[in-house]
Amino acid sequence: MQIIVLGMHRSGTSALARLLNMMGAYFGSEGISTGANKENPKGFWERRDVRQLNDFVLNSVDCDWNKVSNFDVNTLPKAVITEFKEKASKIVLEMDSHRPWLLKEPRLCLLFNLWKELLEVPVCIHINRNPVEVANSLYTRNSIPTHTGIALWEKYNLSALEASNGLSRFVVSHNKLMKDPVSEVKFIYDQLLHCGVDKIRLPTEKEIKSFIRKELYREKVSDKELSQFLNTNQTKLYKEFTSGLILKRKNNFKLSQSSILTLKQYEQIEHRGSNLTQQLNQKDQDAKSALESATKVESDLKQQLAQQEKELSQQLSQKDQDAKSTLESATKVESDLKQQLAQQEKELTQQLSQKDQDAKTALATATKVETDLKQQLTQQEKELTQQLSQKDQDAKTALATATK
Repeated sequence: MQIIVLGMHRSGTSALARLLNMMGAYFGSEGISTGANKENPKGFWERRDVRQLNDFVLNSVDCDWNKVSNFDVNTLPKAVITEFKEKASKIVLEMDSHRPWLLKEPRLCLLFNLWKELLEVPVCIHINRNPVEVANSLYTRNSIPTHTGIALWEKYNLSALEASNGLSRFVVSHNKLMKDPVSEVKFIYDQLLHCGVDKIRLPTEKEIKSFIRKELYREKVSDKELSQFLNTNQTKLYKEFTSGLILKRKNNFKLSQSSILTLKQYEQIEHRGSNLTQQLNQKDQDAKSALESATKVESDLKQQLAQQEKELSQQLSQKDQDAKSTLESATKVESDLKQQLAQQEKELTQQLSQKDQDAKTALATATKVETDLKQQLTQQEKELTQQLSQKDQDAKTALATATK
């Protein structure tokens, strides 16, 4: 059997899907799930391939999960339907080897007319939650206005009810599931058996209570508050859902005019907001680009200045080095000159000393010569005097002799 969960976003479809999985319904291979987050800490129990395929169909006609005022599954382009069937058939074929299996993804409400053509024995489970609670949860998660959230609730559920008309189906109460999960799970189990689903089991009370925890039931609203938010058609739809009479409705699945208007106004506002966001993003991008350009220019200038500073520093360093070299050369030249002058002075001093010594020697020699000459002259003079004295004596002797 092929179990299809049909319900608006934030209606408890994830909890229902997990309970069906606990009963034995196949969900998918490991890694196929979209996972969990703060919005849904126990997981969404949605297949990524199904989500992507449903988004593909909606996006092909400029719609999205929350922009469906003009969406009509019966007016889709043939090319889109062909591609959808090709991809969806592969998913169904893979899951059919694991019957019973479950398929849960809120967009199925809008697209079940396409999916059901590929199914043999589908059993549809609609889940009914107070529409104001749904809207409040959507506001918390997506900031969607309350009346828009209720209009989406109406659109999704009417589309799902029309698509499941004539198939095996039943309604699960979100309120009962949260307040008395054991009894409601037993109801689901019995209904599945009644619809011919086999190979399933009833989870234990411990299993159920460990999964359905009251603290996860947020956005509680009493039915008395509904009149403040719901129009006539929405009130009737919710009451018939709650009583179960909705399953007997065979026609009149048209969306109320006030909901159509609400959704269109929301989409127009979102479109303008999207345009403004794009413009702001573009301006932000331009500003970032300008900042990046300015930053790059600044960086380039800094690099140029740093390069110039480096070159100037190198030039100054070179000039300083040259000056030092010149000074060292001049100092060396001065030192060499001083050494040369000192050497020359030393040599001149030595030469002068030698000449002085030579002069002294010459003077001493001359003095000695003079002394020797004087001695010789004195000797000669003495000898001459003696000779003269002798001659005079001899003359006197001769004279005396002669006189005699």
